[in-house]
Amino acid sequence: MRDGGTAGAWIALAAARLSASGVDRARAEARALLAAAAGVDPGRLFAYPEMAIAGANAAAADALLARRDAGEPLSRILGEREFWSLQFRLGPDVLDPRADTEIVVEAALALLADRKAPQVLDLGLGSGCILAALLSERQDAIGVGVDRSLGAIGVARDNLRRLGLAGRAAVFVGDWGSALAPGLFDLIVANPPYIAETDGPAPDAATEGFDPPLALWAGPDGLAAYRRILPDLPRLLAPGGAAVLEIGVAQRAAVEALGEAAGLRLIASRADLAGHMRALAFLAK
Repeated sequence: MRDGGTAGAWIALAAARLSASGVDRARAEARALLAAAAGVDPGRLFAYPEMAIAGANAAAADALLARRDAGEPLSRILGEREFWSLQFRLGPDVLDPRADTEIVVEAALALLADRKAPQVLDLGLGSGCILAALLSERQDAIGVGVDRSLGAIGVARDNLRRLGLAGRAAVFVGDWGSALAPGLFDLIVANPPYIAETDGPAPDAATEGFDPPLALWAGPDGLAAYRRILPDLPRLLAPGGAAVLEIGVAQRAAVEALGEAAGLRLIASRADLAGHMRALAFLAK
């Protein structure tokens, strides 16, 4: 776009291109891309479509548009994602939070309703979105987050700091909960890798292409992480404590059986908006 082109004109052309590629909310995404390139709030572009866009900003927006048109998620391009009405920065080492994972937060908060000053553990911390959401809702809670990725720990630590939650959270690199002392946690949450390498549904292109493999793949049947996590939960949980795990499509029966074998009892399950079972809650027997 030449100097003197307007925001409205660029957005209209970009939205048409994205719409032709099958992008939902194409106009809103086009506006977000231009806003990121120009360093302004998207609301300003909505209010003033006649705003002139400098050639350098238009060129930068064109480059972002090409990435989106090639299938890169908007959240990856912008480097941030909203989750539980909180804004999280992303990075190449963390999973892009999905709205379905808010089901885990809902289930976890229900289990914490009668617990005072709960100690919360997030296994596979990623961006820190689940732990941060819980701490934001429970001002009396203390959180611990563990992840195998040093890069993920850096992203989570930054997100917790920006959200004003770092004073109630400790995060570190670890092999699930193996380094933690027993009996400390009133609640354990986890969104582990659960995509099967051979025997389950394949992830969508955006997930496979842009999310870190460490956060996705979990052995031939997608259950490798559960086989590590579930047997250790009775040791980690405080008396009366519970755990909530996110699961993949059609994994309920297998994960429930693994929990039963580990000495856990399934006490609740929740489906996502598509009707797929998404979260399982366990209590130590």
